[in-house]
Amino acid sequence: MSVVIVVSFKPDPTHRDELIAAVDRAARVFHTEHGCERFTLSANDQRIVLIEKWSHQHALQAHQGTTRLHELFAEIDGMVIGNPDIQILTPHPLGEAPQGVL
Repeated sequence: MSVVIVVSFKPDPTHRDELIAAVDRAARVFHTEHGCERFTLSANDQRIVLIEKWSHQHALQAHQGTTRLHELFAEIDGMVIGNPDIQILTPHPLGEAPQGVL
């Protein structure tokens, strides 16, 4: 069963562009990981939201243990205000159209 992760955090305004660039560089690696179905970023001036979808729990666990993820955490240290809100979710498709499935 697939797993969806939603991470929301407040960027330090003086590092917002640098933070987005760091996530972009890391995402290029994450996209190649086994089981990564989505790793996306959406933002406004106050929040950055990452939405990830992994094909199964084992793929997520493998991702959580990667060097690149830990390098990203170190790289963005000090660029985020407060702690991120991290939600681990199970997707529930709505209807039968592709728009109802993440």
